[in-house]
Amino acid sequence: MTVAGTYDLPFGKGRRFLAGVHPLLNGVFGGWSTSNFFYGKSGEFLRFPTAVVDGDPSTGNPGPAAWFNQAAFKPQPAFTVRTNPYQYEGITGPGYWNIDSTLAKEFVITQSKRIELKMEAYNLTNSFWWGNPNMTAGAIGTPQFDRSFVRSPEVRGREFQQYSMTFIF
Repeated sequence: MTVAGTYDLPFGKGRRFLAGVHPLLNGVFGGWSTSNFFYGKSGEFLRFPTAVVDGDPSTGNPGPAAWFNQAAFKPQPAFTVRTNPYQYEGITGPGYWNIDSTLAKEFVITQSKRIELKMEAYNLTNSFWWGNPNMTAGAIGTPQFDRSFVRSPEVRGREFQQYSMTFIF
């Protein structure tokens, strides 16, 4: 899910608050806007390797230490036909959410000329989200099976990436 929106802050000339303020104060407090983007992604179904499944593979409290019940899986003997499904209902990997934001200020020089200052922030909440767990057949029965060791590639640490000034004419 992605939700995005832009909001003009209600301060300065032509806005609800401080509309008749001195031009110098309007230059500092007026003309600001913010654009925000919310991204949310539920966890994807995990694809299980060929294994002997004995018991319920789901767990009541999934997390980085165990997204499913590892004890239900045993290595399958060689040259044996697969009998377990590729995925199980309700067993998913980690999901994530993220907020990116932009803060912009516009200075009107004339009716056709203006300057825009802009700052962009990515992963504003500096959230850490796990990548999918280790699902390889060789890891069954080892401590590495079903463990998330890495950060999700979709989400980086907080970044204030860009400070820019644009002359629009």
